[in-house]
Amino acid sequence: MKIAVLGGTFNPPHIGHLSYIDNPAVRAAKFDKIIVIPSGDPPHKTLPDGSPNAAQRLEMAELTFADAGTEIIDIEISRAGKSYTADTIRELMAYYPSAQFTLLMGTDMFATVGQWYDSEWLRKHTEIMALDRNVIPVSSTLVREALPKRQGREWLTEKTYAYIIKNRLYNAKPDWDWLRTQAENLITDNGSNTSAKARKRIAHTRGVEKAAVKLAEIYGADIDAARTAAILHDITKLKNCEQHLTTLKHYGIMSIDVEGEKLLHAVSGAAIAYFEFGVSEQIREAIRWHTTGKAGMNLLEKIVYLADFVEDTRDFPHVDELRKIVFGGIDEAMK
Repeated sequence: MKIAVLGGTFNPPHIGHLSYIDNPAVRAAKFDKIIVIPSGDPPHKTLPDGSPNAAQRLEMAELTFADAGTEIIDIEISRAGKSYTADTIRELMAYYPSAQFTLLMGTDMFATVGQWYDSEWLRKHTEIMALDRNVIPVSSTLVREALPKRQGREWLTEKTYAYIIKNRLYNAKPDWDWLRTQAENLITDNGSNTSAKARKRIAHTRGVEKAAVKLAEIYGADIDAARTAAILHDITKLKNCEQHLTTLKHYGIMSIDVEGEKLLHAVSGAAIAYFEFGVSEQIREAIRWHTTGKAGMNLLEKIVYLADFVEDTRDFPHVDELRKIVFGGIDEAMK
């Protein structure tokens, strides 16, 4: 049996790692099994401060390699101490006593093999396939540096990127186009609802985003927070009462201080924004109160409330007069 082993910190796993699996040399070798092994406590590097824990890196690896025909195992994460490759291969040999093992690694890692723990034994009992990743010049370090700048999504699989945003990893901020697409998919229930109501709701949401950004600029609020809250504020607007309650139950929200089905979307939408899109508590509250308002609203909450009320697609008596007031004095507009 021919088994290939790809190890790494996967902090995070990206398309460069995936390219190893699809490398022509790897395909030509016709391995019976390719095993991906996230390291627990890597001996060759110190994980940067704020890195995801081992379990999260394992989950990201599972998401990244889900469709790559590999097997993800936690052999190093569950083993105490440093994650030495030689110890891992010894454990695998116990599971597969007649197997021939090949280590997959980048050419940069190959240059250091002679310095590894028990490297002589390792080279005697395994083959090494060094793979060039120059065609996909990306590293985990580059991804980590890009994510807080709303960049780097193209280097991650869709599921891995969503996981990072949801779990607030790497101080990542979502790509605006991605966030809008996710919000509009929720509004249309992933495309199943293409009604006039859905189209109107999407147009409204885009209008609220535009108005919220303008108000944030005028009144000195956090523009990114205003834009995020506006994009997500109506993601459950077209759900029915049962769907709202199911969503709230899913997130453990059992006490609901609203009256009437039409107000439930503010509560369920705020929950999804917080638990699935990793927004701050401040943004969550702005979404929560965007329909009714409340006593003692902060600046962001006022901005989202007013943007929702006077965005460009709104058409009701005196709306133009209200727009002038909104852009002239925020507390007067609230009154």
